[in-house]
Amino acid sequence: MGISRDSMHKRRATGDVYTWKWTSAHIGIVCLIKQNAFVLFFEFGFNNSKFFVSSRYELGRQPANTKISSNKTVRRVRVRGGNVKWRALRLDTGNYSWGSEAVTRKTRILDVVYNASNNELVRTQTLVKSAIVQVDAAPFKQWYLQHYGVDLGRKKKAVASATKKEGEVCSCLPNLETGGPDGLEVETEEAKKSNHVVRKLEKRLEERKLDPHVEEQFSGGRLLAAISSRPGQCGRADGYELGRQPANTKISSNKTVRRVRVRGGNVKWRALRLDTGNYSWGSEAVTRKTRILDVVYNASNNELVRTQTLVKSAIVQVDAAPFKQWYLQHYGVDLGRKKKAVASATKKEGEVCSCLPNLETGGPDGLEVETEEAKKSNHVVRKLEKRLEERKLDPHVEEQFSGGRLLAAISSRPGQCGRADGYILEGKELEFYMKKLQKKKGKGAAA
Repeated sequence: MGISRDSMHKRRATGDVYTWKWTSAHIGIVCLIKQNAFVLFFEFGFNNSKFFVSSRYELGRQPANTKISSNKTVRRVRVRGGNVKWRALRLDTGNYSWGSEAVTRKTRILDVVYNASNNELVRTQTLVKSAIVQVDAAPFKQWYLQHYGVDLGRKKKAVASATKKEGEVCSCLPNLETGGPDGLEVETEEAKKSNHVVRKLEKRLEERKLDPHVEEQFSGGRLLAAISSRPGQCGRADGYELGRQPANTKISSNKTVRRVRVRGGNVKWRALRLDTGNYSWGSEAVTRKTRILDVVYNASNNELVRTQTLVKSAIVQVDAAPFKQWYLQHYGVDLGRKKKAVASATKKEGEVCSCLPNLETGGPDGLEVETEEAKKSNHVVRKLEKRLEERKLDPHVEEQFSGGRLLAAISSRPGQCGRADGYILEGKELEFYMKKLQKKKGKGAAA
């Protein structure tokens, strides 16, 4: 039960003392004799201004003035409503997120360099919300090296001149940038990695994008960051409340999903690269995992179509094979099969039909439908016949099966849940988007 609106209950819940002060109480008894009846009036007089003791929780407190110090000091403060705040007096670390890479690391706060509200807070090195600080780049540098195989901030000239000398063992050079015991070349390091890891790093390097200003900061070992939390209220100097860069999820077989810690200790999953999703066929009440082949339409922005970005409500083309396979198993009907080619092949006398490859279904042979049905039991045949009686299929959907691609809409949020799930378009919704795509093709041809 939450705190009641009753004033007495509020005072008790917050730890305040509920005191009664009878300052000018008096009882007056007035007897009125009228028609042989006595009326008693009890009057209670209270001094309302002194009825309750003022609460200490309504007082304005001194600001925390959080300073940078290795001697971490956080105080627990009980506030109005029985709630708790954490007053940070001294801090030197915080969790900072790198938006474009969707990664968060705990790092040291080195310096306060700017504050838009007051320069005095910069001079006194006070940590407040929205302050611009310099943080240690080492945790992010280490993650980047592990994820991409690229050592940011490394002096390339010094390493190149040292490796050019013939007959000199490279391992004798101290690696000043990474702090390691030796300075092995990148090629030697890559040779130690497995082929699987090397291929993974190569794929990541193809899609790697790094702001040159950020890359320049890594050479100095310090990154500019903004504090988004309130150290004086929550006892932390984190970056969880910042507006982050969009995920810009791309179509790629190198699936990449990042775990992002957000406000309240909750977790989101940031999908950076995806190529599969669970798509439901509404009229048939079936869902299958299938590949996403192409982004064909987006009502909000054509740039998202050009860059093949997966967002909610985007219209995509998905592989029809899983649904085609299910339909054949459920109804015994092979959607998208070229009927003319099969008919001409069966008309030829003396030709064995089983020798024809079934190009549409991808099976090893091309047996006729009658031959396939002969192998099924009577129970299965009766079941399929009953299903065929009630079968209804949108002609536009059936037409798409011949091309092996189905139009679908993404209903999930890849940047929030790490998945690109959706549903197959049917009926009026499918007709609407088909018209949109035809208009788009017409404009492209005219241009």
